[in-house]
Amino acid sequence: MVNTEIGVKQPIEEVGVICRRMKVFFHTDAVQAVGKVPIDVNAMNIDLMSIICK
Repeated sequence: MVNTEIGVKQPIEEVGVICRRMKVFFHTDAVQAVGKVPIDVNAMNIDLMSIICK
């Protein structure tokens, strides 16, 4: 979703729409995004998400 070291935010919503249209599951690594950017898995069409907590 995001890379906090270089400031890149991937177009997750757009990727989710494409995956849904193609009928494939969408997995994203959200480790650096949790708590920093809003995440709505339903609105973003995310099927699977990797996160971590400390």
